Amino acid sequence: MSEGETASGHSAALILDASVLIDLCEGDRELLGLMADTLGPVVVPTPVLGEVAGLDDAGCRGFGLQLLEPTIGQMSEAASGAGALSFCDWLCLIVARDGGWICVTNDAALLRTCQEQGVSAMRGLRAVLMLVESGVIDRRRAMTFVQVLRKVNPYIKPGVVTAFARELRITIRKGQR
Repeated sequence: MSEGETASGHSAALILDASVLIDLCEGDRELLGLMADTLGPVVVPTPVLGEVAGLDDAGCRGFGLQLLEPTIGQMSEAASGAGALSFCDWLCLIVARDGGWICVTNDAALLRTCQEQGVSAMRGLRAVLMLVESGVIDRRRAMTFVQVLRKVNPYIKPGVVTAFARELRITIRKGQR
């Protein structure tokens, strides 16, 4: 089973957290639509959207993103979550868990908690690599995206860019077989 696929072989929905949405909005907004068109449904819980400046309901719909109003039970569970995660982080984890979907995050604590709780998760740059693997974007666009992120996001250190470039080379080589 490949990353981004359910046991039945269908693409699982991607639940984007605020960190990924912000990076995509700042780095290359069009990637949002390409993800929705290529990787399967891309879902944004409505409270998470409230954390992202410059993206609203109409913008999400324009990119083909699906807005999800969490249930009262999901909201209550997220509100009672403890530890290093915010309410919206818990909400992304819970929605992904309940739907059998993939939580896409750049937040190390959310990624770790998803793994601990058996919830599928991946980093936002992995989704960009999946676009390259699908032939939707080329190497140059992917590298430009990560270099823009390096300039605007203080958490994207040089090592992240180097690791991404290495993964990008591996992805491209696999696609040439």
